[in-house]
Amino acid sequence: MVPLLERLRVRWTAAVVVGELVGFLPLAIVGVALVSLGAADPLLVIGLTAAGALEGAAIGTTQSRVLSGYWPGLVRRDWIVATATAASLAWFVGMGGSALAGLDRVPVALAVAVVVPCSVLALGSMGYLQWRVLRPLVPASIRWVPVTAGAWLVGVLVPVIALSVVPDRWPPAGHVAVAVLAAAAMGVIVGTITGRTLEQFAADGLGSTASSIDSASLDRRIERVEERFVLAVKFLWTVVTCFVVESLIFGLAALPTVLFFQWHLGFDLGPRPLRLFLLAAALVPAYIIFALLFMLLSAEAARLLGWRPPQSAELAIAELPIGLRDWARYAIMSHLVHVLVGVMFRSTPVWVWYMRRNGATIGKHVWINSLQVGDDCLLDFGDEVVIGAGVHLSAHTVEDGVLRLAPVRLGRGTTVGVGSHVGIGVTTGERTQIGSMSVVPKHAVLEGHRTYVGIPARPIGPPGDEQWARP
Repeated sequence: MVPLLERLRVRWTAAVVVGELVGFLPLAIVGVALVSLGAADPLLVIGLTAAGALEGAAIGTTQSRVLSGYWPGLVRRDWIVATATAASLAWFVGMGGSALAGLDRVPVALAVAVVVPCSVLALGSMGYLQWRVLRPLVPASIRWVPVTAGAWLVGVLVPVIALSVVPDRWPPAGHVAVAVLAAAAMGVIVGTITGRTLEQFAADGLGSTASSIDSASLDRRIERVEERFVLAVKFLWTVVTCFVVESLIFGLAALPTVLFFQWHLGFDLGPRPLRLFLLAAALVPAYIIFALLFMLLSAEAARLLGWRPPQSAELAIAELPIGLRDWARYAIMSHLVHVLVGVMFRSTPVWVWYMRRNGATIGKHVWINSLQVGDDCLLDFGDEVVIGAGVHLSAHTVEDGVLRLAPVRLGRGTTVGVGSHVGIGVTTGERTQIGSMSVVPKHAVLEGHRTYVGIPARPIGPPGDEQWARP
């Protein structure tokens, strides 16, 4: 049992840190946004109280995952609700007290008389509400209340001090970054202090409902909790990195347009009607510049970051392996390009250029008139390939919880008719014709100089007969 207890504090501290990072980021964004907009004190209190509930829910979620491995009888929903309620109360008291103290017409003595008791109540609420959930499992756990209150009292000093020394001239992003780092440090402090108490609870017998669980059974439960925790971290890291990279790409792509309109607004171009006309006339060129930059930056970012998926693979979705995460980020970036700029450029050489930059191997004189052609880095098209409108062609499929990837290769002169579906791993010979609304099954190999139609697609006409292959 000793190794299990030694790992408890580490898991618990990591859970608190991850919960703080997840929960404090929206809290910091809301706070900086409201302050930057000059929001009134009541609106600031309401906004941060609501965001504080989200912070508490995030912390409670990660904490309950760890606790359920040691105390299987723990009701995770109750723990999450208790933590979210206490966090929102703490933020309401803290921000409300600050707003009250800042009012000139409120005597200092009255403000102190109101704020101090409320602060003590807010600090104790986290431990008290959590103890009510923990009490049925660990009868002698009342000391959880003062320990938790003391841990948060020490931990809260970190972001308070850190944000107070940040210069006001710093951009909002700088304040958010400092707040998130301070939240991580606060999580380490709180997790370390409270984790020691949890170790003592576990050493006393793991609670009344878990005392009969043997070491092997407990170890299996904890391993499952660890797996879920690792999966949560993988998922969070994938989402955050994709969000950050896409934000930078979008910002860089839109920068020339923003600078142009900023220049236009500050430049004297004569009468107001003429200025409005020139501004309206510049919308399309500005959009084209944004679109070209967005396509280029998206493709190059995926290549430089190594987010392109493997050529052939079977990836279990439940395990979130690196190949699956790379494919997910690659698919999201490609999808945004399709949605934001694809309608304008499909069936043009510009769209073929983008697909090449995004990893596709495409020959000369290729025409692609469908936005449902995906997984560019797994496509190999020969010269003179034609893809009709509404064609669904991709190199991935999901079956039985497994993402399967296999490249699609279309030989020289292949034509895919309107509305057809081409499965993964399909290979065609030269001058292959796929009729409209046909379905080519996955991993099918189609002979060259033949026409295929139907569901599933079957050849028509004699082999090698050019009148069928080239109508």
